[in-house]
Amino acid sequence: LLVSKKADMTARDKDGWTALHYAARYGHEAVVRLLVDRRANMSAQSNTGQTALILAAEHGHEAVVPLLIDKRADITIADND
Repeated sequence: LLVSKKADMTARDKDGWTALHYAARYGHEAVVRLLVDRRANMSAQSNTGQTALILAAEHGHEAVVPLLIDKRADITIADND
């Protein structure tokens, strides 16, 4: 719904998370796919340097990680830890 209403996909919360960060963190594969297909920034880093790929990997979302890699997420970005 938000995507179809042209919501700002670059919007961030106080921690620097975008909608893609949340979708990846919680393993919502279909939402991740939709956001990436709508050109969400896969390289966007949170205030602590985390990308959607890092969050998906840290939380064991085995469907989201390869999806992001297949869509060319940058695997070389490191977080601040």
